[in-house]
Parts: sequence; C-alpha cells; structure tokens
Amino acid sequence: MKTSGIISLLFALWLATPVVLAYNRQQVQNDLNRERAKWESMGIINYDYKHQVFGDTSAVYPLSTQVRGGGVVSYVDGNNQPITWLKPVTLGSWFGFIQTHMDSGARSIQVSYDPTRGFPVSIYMIQSGGQVMNVRIFDFHYYSRRLRGSDS
Repeated sequence: MKTSGIISLLFALWLATPVVLAYNRQQVQNDLNRERAKWESMGIINYDYKHQVFGDTSAVYPLSTQVRGGGVVSYVDGNNQPITWLKPVTLGSWFGFIQTHMDSGARSIQVSYDPTRGFPVSIYMIQSGGQVMNVRIFDFHYYSRRLRGSDS
C-alpha cells in the first residue's frame, strides 16, 4: 500500500471515530453546585424565558415558558400553541437535568451560566449513548423577586 493509501485509510478511520470531548466531571459538578446555589439564593419565582434544543425537529422553536410563584403556568411553542407532549421546566429544573445526565454517564458536558443569576444559558452534551444535545436558554425576564419562605 502506498503512503497516500495509508494516509487515506487513517483519515477515513479518524472521520468514522466518534468525537468525545473529555471533561473534568468534578469541575462540572463544582460549577453546577455553585451556580445552582446562586440561582436559588436569588429567590426569583416569577419570570419568563425561552429555550431551543438544536437538532430537534419535533417542535416549533423557540419554546416559551412562563413561571409564576415558582411553577410553570404557560408553556408554548414558536406558534404560541400549548405544548402538552413535553414536560415544562422551570429554570431550576435544568440543574436536575444536567445532574441526571452526569450521573447516567454522559460522555461530555459543557455548560455556560448566566454570570449574575446562575441559571444555565447553554448546555452541550454527548449523552452516554452518543446522542448530542445542544440547548440554548435565552430571553430571561423576571417580574418580581421574593425569597422563599417570606410572605412579602
């Protein structure tokens, strides 16, 4: 086999190899814990946000979520149609989502957080089965802030 054939074979093997980004699980865990505590300390329970899952064609994106009193009151697609086939999520729920995938052996997880409030704004992961998930959270607006346990 000529050198060019060997190079071509090696290149073809390289292309066929799944890319797995190594990640420091402990660092991702530390970041998750720190940012979750930041978000929870804000006491924000009335807000709106949007999110999009890139590569998913099962919905008209972006999805819009309204949270009042800490619970989801509206969850609609890009055509303002209610979403009934997908569980609505608060911003706090995204921390559990990330933790669940870490615990189930995700190959790679990269998360960016809002620097002021701590909620995730970008989640990229390669799940244990090799599926890629890319989520962007944006257009966050909060309307009132009340610390949990206070009546005011």
